[in-house]
Amino acid sequence: MGYWKRNGGRRKAGRQDGLRPAGKPAAVGAVLAALGALLLTGCSLPQPQTLRQTVSCSQARLNGAQRLLDAARDNMARFYEQRGAADVNTAFYFANDAIVVARATRYCRDFDRDVRTSALNLIQLGGQMRYLAFSTMRDPDEQVIITLLRDRYSEAFRGRDIE
Repeated sequence: MGYWKRNGGRRKAGRQDGLRPAGKPAAVGAVLAALGALLLTGCSLPQPQTLRQTVSCSQARLNGAQRLLDAARDNMARFYEQRGAADVNTAFYFANDAIVVARATRYCRDFDRDVRTSALNLIQLGGQMRYLAFSTMRDPDEQVIITLLRDRYSEAFRGRDIE
């Protein structure tokens, strides 16, 4: 088997006998090694410590649920001021998400009685906010929906009573 088949048809860089070419001194490797060591030690110097507060799993989820409930409350207030239908829908979904996040606290390791009480309070407030948004979304007159269905889909319901 020849040289070309053994090396995949490519030539190796440098000399075949492993010796360094005559133009490069041996001190270049030593300088590069010293420079690399200097850079590595420069990166390991003590960095100034930043104050970072660690928040527990349950507390982070309770804070998230509280933020979602605040957003739902703000959207409901905006709905009562401007009467935009999108605000009620957004408030409903924010309240629903707050309930889901508050219920997720039971999967945390630091779940205890205080966390459970806070989570139940947030679930109750979220349920009330969700009910308020849902009752605001409902159309008070069901006959309007039936009339719309009858007008729009009269061909599909021919001969049938849709009420």
